[in-house]
Amino acid sequence: MRAATGRTTAAASAVLAALVLTTAARPTAAQNGQTDLDALVGWPFPSALTAAPASPVVAWVRNERGARNIWTAAAPGWSGRRLTSFTRDDGQEITQLAVSADGSLVAFVRGGAPNRAGEIPNPESDPAGVDREIWVAPTDGSGAQRLGPGHSPVLSPDGAWVIHIDRGVIQRRPARDPSASPEPLVRGRGSPGELRLSPDGTHLAWTSGRGDHAFIGVLDLESGTLRYLDPSLDQDGNPAWSPDGQGPTDSHLIGVIEVTGM
Repeated sequence: MRAATGRTTAAASAVLAALVLTTAARPTAAQNGQTDLDALVGWPFPSALTAAPASPVVAWVRNERGARNIWTAAAPGWSGRRLTSFTRDDGQEITQLAVSADGSLVAFVRGGAPNRAGEIPNPESDPAGVDREIWVAPTDGSGAQRLGPGHSPVLSPDGAWVIHIDRGVIQRRPARDPSASPEPLVRGRGSPGELRLSPDGTHLAWTSGRGDHAFIGVLDLESGTLRYLDPSLDQDGNPAWSPDGQGPTDSHLIGVIEVTGM
């Protein structure tokens, strides 16, 4: 309860900080004595507010005239800082923010989800094509980096690794080395999703969609051992780790909650 309260307070502070930043961006119509339509339609707005699991750090997306960028703020001052430098309205979404437990790194996805034909949105009709990509940005403002294609990123507690999905394969790669190749972790049946890393970073849980049913998988990242929790013909999903789960033991795996529904 205390941790949840802290995250709620941090989120509220970040929202306030974001509002202060956007409000200060331009004078109001009342101050100008006239209505500035260009200023109204160009008013920046925040979205996708995300908090670090164990640090007073938050991140969000700020859309200003179509140019989407990642911003962050930290206690005690909650002063906003821009982490990325996308300057054009190119129609590329920024989604799926994840902040490392220590608050040092933000991972995010740039690019929209594919349609039924597997095509990524390309609003500008770029002849070179576009992709849905994993990016990371240190919260110290040292600059964002593109890691490669993928989606659904989760970060290790220290921000050293990012685990994500690419073309149906769960992969792991160094979060601060764009030249490193991803390591496949799970090439299994079904459609993986809802990646959830344990608080100590030793186990990964996810949902394995199988059409008319779904399993909860748990992978021991140290030994490579994979197990499915009580597999059945139900639609299992929404895995969540208990905050005190420790060590690769059976009691640790009980920390995953299965939500079953049809």
